[in-house]
Amino acid sequence: MTKTNQKIPVGWSVKKLGEIGTFVSGGTPDTEKPEYWNGDIVWLTPSEITKLKTRFVSDSERKITKLGLKNSSAVLLPKNSLIICTRATVGDCCINTKEVSTNQGFKNLIPNNNCVDFLYYLISIHKNDLIRRACGSTFLEISKHDIEKLKYVFPPLVEQEKIAEILSCWDEGIEKLSALIEKKKLQKKALMQKLLTAKIRLPGFTDPWSVKKLGEIGTFVSGGTPDTEKPEYWNGDIVWLTPSEITKLKTRFVSDSERKITKLGLKNSSAVLLPKNSLIICTRATVGDCCINTKEVSTNQGFKNLIPNNNCVDFLYYLISIHKNDLIRRACGSTFLEISKHDIEKLKYVFPPL
Repeated sequence: MTKTNQKIPVGWSVKKLGEIGTFVSGGTPDTEKPEYWNGDIVWLTPSEITKLKTRFVSDSERKITKLGLKNSSAVLLPKNSLIICTRATVGDCCINTKEVSTNQGFKNLIPNNNCVDFLYYLISIHKNDLIRRACGSTFLEISKHDIEKLKYVFPPLVEQEKIAEILSCWDEGIEKLSALIEKKKLQKKALMQKLLTAKIRLPGFTDPWSVKKLGEIGTFVSGGTPDTEKPEYWNGDIVWLTPSEITKLKTRFVSDSERKITKLGLKNSSAVLLPKNSLIICTRATVGDCCINTKEVSTNQGFKNLIPNNNCVDFLYYLISIHKNDLIRRACGSTFLEISKHDIEKLKYVFPPL
């Protein structure tokens, strides 16, 4: 929120969000009445907003009928309203390019004489204000009363439009770059499929490939967790990885962890110190995600880590990545999927000479 002692430019003014437009909640038609559903009115849920790649929305997974709209608290919002999530994913927002409705997880803003694109960027940059105002035990939610009270500085309409125009240009550039990156990823995946299965060979290489089990090309080592009730086992200097940390990596390499263990913790648990350039493989929950450690590390029991023999660890990383579904198919479990050491060792692939 705008601080009261903040210097405000000439022509700008402090206003509550409730003063710059009308907030409208959403609603859900009775799901037991089929006549309320499968119509042609867009009906948005918060999870759909978080998946958007742009700031605009025009469609939804489910739609409602005019009868469903009439017999619920859902409201038909005019084009260029600001759709704001106020439950669970608090603060996520977008702009509708056609008339839409939403469920009750929103407090949607129909602006008065204000630029909706400017309001989108304003709410986006101040998302944490909404989260701080939210409360709830099952999920966070901010009330209509509380969101209306939030205060910010607003420039005149002409300046709002110019600010939004500049930020929109940046968004368009980012979207084009993201599309290019996705295209390059698909090209890389296609190349991996061909190179790693010998469908194409690189110039100068004619030696035969051989079929081997993963258990033959290195040693698989499981991880472990020191007793969490013993503080002397924790806050040391030994990297200790969990599967969720691997899924968040932006590269194929890992060198640090959120939590670290001590030498005593390592000694008194089934955790193992893995040498540099091992292949760290998630075999529980996020099965098949993998990376290469650039320093000695340990992991919890959600891994079966491969210490290669005379094999290129980078090659093995790409091999496991392209065959991730093989590990998933071998995994089982009711609480979470997991592949055993025995099953991962039996997987067979073709290997070129080093």
